[in-house]
Amino acid sequence: MSQVPNVVSLEARNRQNATFVHNLNQFRDQHSRSDVRFLHYKEQMQRGVQGMRGNNFVSRKPLLYRALFPFALLCLVQQSCRPAVIETRGESMDASPALDGSIADATSDIARDTSGADTSFDIGPAPRPGECSEEGGVVVDGRAELMAALASASAGDVLVLRPGAYGALDLNRDFGTRALTLRSACPFEARFERVEQNHQDPTGGYRFIGVEIGTVELLRPTQRIAFIRSKIRFATLRNIQNIVFSECILDARGDLHVMRVQDVASLTIERSILTNAQEDLLAIAGASRDIQILYNVFWDTMPRNIPVPEDRCRYNHSDAIQTYGLRGVTPTQLVIRGNLILDDPANNDVRPADCTGQRLSMQGIFISDPQRDGYRDVLIEENLIHVGTPNAIYVWGSQRDVTIRNNTLKLWPGSDGGGIRVVERGGVQTHGIEVINNVCSDLRDDTVSRSTTRRFESNFDYEHRNEESEDYFANFFESAERTERWEDFLPKDSAPIRLGSRFGAQDLLRRLNTGEFTYLRAED
Repeated sequence: MSQVPNVVSLEARNRQNATFVHNLNQFRDQHSRSDVRFLHYKEQMQRGVQGMRGNNFVSRKPLLYRALFPFALLCLVQQSCRPAVIETRGESMDASPALDGSIADATSDIARDTSGADTSFDIGPAPRPGECSEEGGVVVDGRAELMAALASASAGDVLVLRPGAYGALDLNRDFGTRALTLRSACPFEARFERVEQNHQDPTGGYRFIGVEIGTVELLRPTQRIAFIRSKIRFATLRNIQNIVFSECILDARGDLHVMRVQDVASLTIERSILTNAQEDLLAIAGASRDIQILYNVFWDTMPRNIPVPEDRCRYNHSDAIQTYGLRGVTPTQLVIRGNLILDDPANNDVRPADCTGQRLSMQGIFISDPQRDGYRDVLIEENLIHVGTPNAIYVWGSQRDVTIRNNTLKLWPGSDGGGIRVVERGGVQTHGIEVINNVCSDLRDDTVSRSTTRRFESNFDYEHRNEESEDYFANFFESAERTERWEDFLPKDSAPIRLGSRFGAQDLLRRLNTGEFTYLRAED
């Protein structure tokens, strides 16, 4: 895990890039494709930016958004082709036959499971890393013993796995709210090639602690699954509910994605690390709801130029967190709080000169491609984001109770990154959105309808180009260089955004600065 920086240690700048190069060479030929997706728009705009410093300051600095290239929009045909129903990414997320029938079937499955089962699920205490221990359960040595133990296990049992390879595990029973626990006797030394559920009958009630898993594939009705202090390479979750990832390291090791989520109810990802994908670290689609993304580190993607004969400018688009509607339904009830989102420009390709010539960058939080219902009940707060794209936080399709508040955004030096952008497209007007108390390089209100239910106020919009300006961002942050640590987001005591003001991720930075809270580190 040396490729994941210790985001708490001051030695993060000594991280080596050799692992990134190795992973790229290994996987580049295997993955010479990119999802068809609506992302960048060919625009060149110079317009006033609606932002505020203090109470009433409005910035008028222009920002030039260079063209990348437009993607085709696909219209989802149901009864008729409606401009408000746009689907542009369904192919990649919906490739495997996980859901049969219509989206109504999928949502009714989730509703039925939620209403018919006790969804309370205590994941219990997670042992801290340390010496090996075989206490507290039935000791299992090898795959044959594990299969025998699983056949006779009861709810609440604990199986302690000695170091070794345990192959693929098929989740084929339901242990209810008193989960069956599978714990590695030595941290990360019990290894599963795959953990999967492909049965029609609902299964669930499993806890995995301290194990290492190649891929997690939960594609049929599954509930009450927890992964605690475990290492996972890739996870696909679909048509399931009540899933927890707590203090996990999810490392794609150069593959395309880290976690793909579709039609999932009640998912919590907390204090984990998601890293090393060519494209999305976390993608959430369709009828997903009640998603909690709390205090994680989203560390680095490696987008590449992947030209093909029909499109020599094709490339990996990457996001830390990406959401989009699918088959008529948009994700809802999303909380994205306290996350540290960092992208290292050193391992991102530069576009060819005739394809804009810009360095590719991971977008931060990209809430996009709504279906006809739009986004409702979304909270984005107290996040620390450092990327090279103007779309550090991007929202398209707000309909009700969407709030972006108290986030601190920094940018790659010399880039146009660190911006917040709210847009209207595809006939979906913007309603019910608040953008307040954020620190950013740019605030773009690209809406047309100018709904009276949108509120943009009290955001601190700093200058990021003119070093002679008193509003230049280096005057406000302790560190103006490339950011690799949470400490680099700390404001100067003399700055208007200082701790104790109302601007930016005040509560999170205070807790980090006092040691009350720390992010998960790769060596934990």
